[in-house]
Amino acid sequence: MRRKPYTVIGLRRLKCANWKCNNRAEHQWQACADGGQFRPVCAECDIVINTFVLYFMFGEKKAKPLIKAYRKEMGR
Repeated sequence: MRRKPYTVIGLRRLKCANWKCNNRAEHQWQACADGGQFRPVCAECDIVINTFVLYFMFGEKKAKPLIKAYRKEMGR
């Protein structure tokens, strides 16, 4: 179980934890329901996760500009 965040160097060595994805990890996520483990994710999956969470938390009207700004920041 990974309880400490990965370093930038450590993340670059890993693949995305998404079972459908095989991209190189750039970010990390942790969920309480997963025992708080840090999971490596690629940039594309990170955007998908953030989009889902923002829509869930704030609804479409507030989430759209936030995710648009995040995509721009990420260069995507």
